[in-house]
Amino acid sequence: MSATNYITLPINCIILDYANPRFKTRYQFDVNTPQEILAKATIKQDPLAFLELLKDIKGRNGLLQAQSLCVLPMPSNSQQYLALDGNRRITSLKLISSLLNKDIICKNNALITFDTNFLNKLETFLNNITTQEITNIKSLQIDCYLFKTREEAEPTLLARHGGQSGGAGQQTWKPIDNQLYQGDATLVDVISFVERNSTFPDNEWLEIKDYLWEQGASTLEYIIGNKFFRDTFQISSKQIDSTTHPTFQKNPEILINMLSVIVKDIKNAKINTRLINTAAKQEDYIKSLLSNNQNSSSLKSPELFYNYTLQNTTEHPRINQKPILHSRPQDSKINTLTPSPTVSNISTQKTVPTPLTSTPTKKVTNSTPKALKQINQLHFNKEIEKKLNNLENQKLIHLYYTLTKTKIDTITNDYTPLLTVGLWAFLETLTAYIERKETTSFDSFLNKDKLNKWNFKTEQTKEYVKKFKIISDLGNATKHSALDACYNTTQLNNDLTCIEPVILKCIEEAIKLKNNSTGQ
Repeated sequence: MSATNYITLPINCIILDYANPRFKTRYQFDVNTPQEILAKATIKQDPLAFLELLKDIKGRNGLLQAQSLCVLPMPSNSQQYLALDGNRRITSLKLISSLLNKDIICKNNALITFDTNFLNKLETFLNNITTQEITNIKSLQIDCYLFKTREEAEPTLLARHGGQSGGAGQQTWKPIDNQLYQGDATLVDVISFVERNSTFPDNEWLEIKDYLWEQGASTLEYIIGNKFFRDTFQISSKQIDSTTHPTFQKNPEILINMLSVIVKDIKNAKINTRLINTAAKQEDYIKSLLSNNQNSSSLKSPELFYNYTLQNTTEHPRINQKPILHSRPQDSKINTLTPSPTVSNISTQKTVPTPLTSTPTKKVTNSTPKALKQINQLHFNKEIEKKLNNLENQKLIHLYYTLTKTKIDTITNDYTPLLTVGLWAFLETLTAYIERKETTSFDSFLNKDKLNKWNFKTEQTKEYVKKFKIISDLGNATKHSALDACYNTTQLNNDLTCIEPVILKCIEEAIKLKNNSTGQ
């Protein structure tokens, strides 16, 4: 952490960041995007988890600040700060304290839509907030680390986003968001290419695009990274302003037709990372999409995916859609910013900034936060070891021993990516023992219904389901991505410790199956 100041800010001094990696590129937001729209995009990432965060804040009558926010001063306003980290928390606080217009938040628009049931729950929750609760939350002072530039904050932001704590904690970045933040626009450029050149109706394309962004990115990355696919279209890359962009030089018509089928197959679960988990399976799938009568064609020079447009015809409804561009935000160029609207005495959005009644209080100057105690190995559970020995499965015994006995350098976290994959492999193996099908991931297998059947409490079940999704996503990203990996040892240890009760239950079920099969 290289923050130069540790400050305390009132809520109305902190504004949502239009360049939040989760949605800046996805929605093409800029400095003029209203705060309510940024708030809706923030909530859209995981609406139900956001509701849990609201309930947590209301129940505590304040914010549980396990970690201070990261903020950046606005060049155009000395009393406003961008929330580089903590946008969900700020959105929650501003909604509860009426610093955001709930009437705008609780209505769907053409860009961002929610399930009607969720909107009803959100509106009911906000309508039941008392005047005293609004006053209490509005008066809160928020601890923040102040950074001079976005680049200075990057290591901290990348390290933070590894766990969720059932909705009340920080959210994991999606694979595309993480890649973009690290300067790789490969996936988003390919999606942009399909968006402009495909013939999907708008409503169908929006569903496909949302699915790709939320769940299907890893599968698409498998295809794009396959050597046969890259050779077929002569795919390479080009560095532009410190960002990697993909290019191609062959068969543009075949490429768009094939990618259209691929993204639809991903959306309809016809392919996923489990079904095409080897280069041979990927190549077989790709070849199945190539027609024998398709004529090969070459371009004079490599073309950027995000900048290439096929012939303008009525068949392509989004042919004039602007490319999904990714670039580092230039905050020094900001002159004005749509203010966070203040709702007081039934007032609505204003077109000029509202004067601030509270000012930032600097607590410590030129200091760094106290570091958390570093761990040098993952938590070892004697009961798990005992039950694994009773099961007598040598693979599981050795996997668990390696997971919990490997020494980790607390400075470099050198083995953390390997242990991330190791935890993924341990859970895959353990659930396979208790009759998980090969086509089902362990996080889908250990679902709410199964955990409820095992008599875990509802709140525990929610926590476990989220944890398994995190571990699965991190494991897959670390295994398959060229850039994305987990280096957060503390969070990995937390994930493992939290799911230990389920691990024990799985081993018990495995022992029962073993005994039944041997007639014991």
